[in-house]
Amino acid sequence: MIDVSLITKNILNNRSPLYQGYRLMIFWAFYFLGRFPGIFLEKVNFINDILDRLHEKLSFTITHFCCFLLQGFYVNINTTLDHTIVINGNPIIHMLPGCTGLNSMFRLSFVLIFYPLTFLNKLYLLPLSLLIIFLASTVHFTLLIPIANSHPEFYVFAHNWPTRVLFYSSYFFCWLIWENWIGKTVNFGDKMHKLYSAFAKKWKLLNINTR
Repeated sequence: MIDVSLITKNILNNRSPLYQGYRLMIFWAFYFLGRFPGIFLEKVNFINDILDRLHEKLSFTITHFCCFLLQGFYVNINTTLDHTIVINGNPIIHMLPGCTGLNSMFRLSFVLIFYPLTFLNKLYLLPLSLLIIFLASTVHFTLLIPIANSHPEFYVFAHNWPTRVLFYSSYFFCWLIWENWIGKTVNFGDKMHKLYSAFAKKWKLLNINTR
């Protein structure tokens, strides 16, 4: 007879390669399923308006950050209101909504909801995971700018293969971080108590030395 409770306990806590493999399959299964809620939500008008605003904010942030990073290589680089990168007056590359990483952020959040981690761990890991996806999107777009400017004939290949592989490797990186928290619990109460105790001890020593 299959002991369901033992299997569940192992999935939640066992860090062996076998159960890491099971959790990786869980990761990709829910990543695939995460596209369906997104398709449904995009059909809801007010949610679609929110998504459009988020795409706009992300496009603005990523394009401006890319310009900041590349200023040392291109003196006259800027971005337009429609999020097109312009170098020396020539439009080079346009930021499309699919390049912002918002869809990837949503799907990764969907995976994390069902991933076998404690609720507190999920609260801790969610903003970190979203930040990793944002940085991956920024790196992906930044790498494409000099390619589109100097070697436009290689742009499609670079977009579809090396930079895309680099972007999706950020998912695996997030998974590795999640796996590091398997079987662990973030106890914020203990952490705050330790910080308070350390601060109180230093403050006490400071008062003694100033007398």
